[in-house]
Amino acid sequence: MKKRIAFVSALFLAGALLFAGARQQQQAPAAGGLPAGFNAAGLPIVSSPVTINVMQVRYRFHGSGNVFNSFYSQLERDTNVFVNWETRYTTDFNEQRGLMLASGDLPEAIWGSTGWTKEVIEQNKAQFLPLDDLIDKYMPNLKALMAKDPSIKRFITYNDGKIYSFPGKLPLRPLAATGIFINKTWLDKLGLGIPQTTAELASTLKAFKTRDPNGNGKADEIPWYTIWGVPTDFRYELTSPYGAWAEWLVDNGKAFHVAITDQFRQGLEWVIDLYKAGVFPTEYFTMSSDQFYATGSDTSVQRFGFLYDWVADATIGQNSKDFVAMPPVQAPDGKRYAAPLNEGIRPLEFMITAKCKNPEVVARWVDQFYTPDATFQKTFGPFNVTTRKEADGTYVELPLSETSSMYNSIGGLDARKWIVGSGDCGPGYWPDGTPTKSDDPKINLDHIYIPHLDPRAQPAGLMTLPTAELTAELAALDVPIKNYIISTTSDWIAKGAITNWDGYVAQLKAMGIDRYIALRQMQYDATVNFK
Repeated sequence: MKKRIAFVSALFLAGALLFAGARQQQQAPAAGGLPAGFNAAGLPIVSSPVTINVMQVRYRFHGSGNVFNSFYSQLERDTNVFVNWETRYTTDFNEQRGLMLASGDLPEAIWGSTGWTKEVIEQNKAQFLPLDDLIDKYMPNLKALMAKDPSIKRFITYNDGKIYSFPGKLPLRPLAATGIFINKTWLDKLGLGIPQTTAELASTLKAFKTRDPNGNGKADEIPWYTIWGVPTDFRYELTSPYGAWAEWLVDNGKAFHVAITDQFRQGLEWVIDLYKAGVFPTEYFTMSSDQFYATGSDTSVQRFGFLYDWVADATIGQNSKDFVAMPPVQAPDGKRYAAPLNEGIRPLEFMITAKCKNPEVVARWVDQFYTPDATFQKTFGPFNVTTRKEADGTYVELPLSETSSMYNSIGGLDARKWIVGSGDCGPGYWPDGTPTKSDDPKINLDHIYIPHLDPRAQPAGLMTLPTAELTAELAALDVPIKNYIISTTSDWIAKGAITNWDGYVAQLKAMGIDRYIALRQMQYDATVNFK
C-alpha cells in the first residue's frame, strides 16, 4: 500500500512542481498587517503570491492526500495563496499536540479535526484566533450558509460565545458509523452460516482459530481484527455486540457512563472468554495502529476472520475480497446494536492560530471551500479526474473503471478519496438534497444497519461546557478515569476473569465518575436546548 501511495503521490507532485516557481517571490506585508495588494472580495485574494503554513493530521497509511490534488493547484492559481502543508500522523500526535501547545510552536493554521477536540481548543483559546469578525467581513460563502442553516452556529460556538473553528459538512455520508464484516470464504469452508447471536459469533470465532480455515497448517489466523482505538478504547468495540459501544451514551435524555453498566460487564466477560480461546492476539494491548495496518495489508496469506470497520478494505486492503457485510448479532437482551454516525456539522475542520501573519488572507482562502463544487472536489478529487459534474448539476464520484489505472492501483473508492482528495477532513459544506451519483461502498451498507441503529447515541455537535473552569474540571476527571478503566479491564482480560467488579465501580465513583457524567449531562442539555 505504501509503495502504491508513493507512486501516485509522485505523479501528482510532478504536476505540482509546475507552479512552484510562483512561491519564490512572496508579497511583503503592508502597514497594518495585510499584504500589499490584498483584495477584500473577488479573485485573486492577493495580487502577488502569499504562502500560508497549514498543518494536517492523517492516518499514516493514507499518505499526504490533498497535497497532490490538482484542485488545490488550480485554487492556488486562482487565489495567489499557496499552502506549505505540514503533515503529522495520528500514531503519536496526542503527545506532539501537547508539546506544541505547551511551547506555543503552532503553524499558522490547522486543517481538519483529526487529533483535535473542542475541549482542547477551549483550554488553549489564547493560541487560536476568534473568527467571528473574519466571517462577517471576508467570508460571504460561509456567512450565507450560516444564514440559511442556523444550526451551524451551534456546532462552532464555544463557551465564551465566540467562534474559534470553521465547520465542515460532508457529501455522501452514511447513517451507520461502522460496518461489520466476516470472512465468507472461511465460513463456507467450515460449513458455517452467518452468526446471528453473540453465542454463535463466539463459536464461529473459536472455529476460525482452531480449524485452520486458511489451510496453511499453521495456527496463524486472527479471528477478530481491529485497528481503530488500539490500545486505548478498543474494548468498546469488542463489547459493542452487548450494546456497550461507546464511552458514554444518553438514554431518554439521561447521560450515563458505559463502563459501569451491566451491559459492559457482560460484554467484558464475553471478551475474556474469547481472549482465553486465542481469538485476539496478545499484542492487542501493545501494538500501534501502524503495526496493525502492516499486518492487515500483508496478502501473502489470509489471516483475518471478522472485523468492525468503515469498509472492509479500509485497513485490510485486498484481504477484504473474502469478506461480506453482516448485521449486528443479537445480544442476550434480544437486541441488535449498530452505532449511528450521527454526524451533522463537523465543528473543527479549520482553525487559525495566533501565529498567523495574515488571518484575513487565510479566511478568504478558506471561504473558497464553502461551495458544492469545492466541497465535492476537496473530498473526492478533481473534476474530470476522479469526479465529474454533469450538465444537470449532478455530482458524480467516478467508479474505478472510469478512472486512470494509476488511481485503480490505490484500492477501493474509500481509499481513493483519502489519497487523491482530503477524505473526511477540511472545511466545506454539502447542502442537503444536492444530487449525487456514487457507488459509495459505505452508503451501500446502510440498509443492513439502519434497522438496528442505537438511539442512545450522543447528539451531533456536542456543545462545550459554559465556563473554562468546568471544561478544565472535565479534562481533569477524564484522563484518570479513562486510564483506570483501561488498566483494570486489561488486567482482567489478561488474568482471564473479572475480579471485584463492585470494588471497581466503587473506585470509579471515588474518582468522580458521577461528576464526570453530570458534566456530560450539562453538555447534552446545552446542545439540545441551544437557540
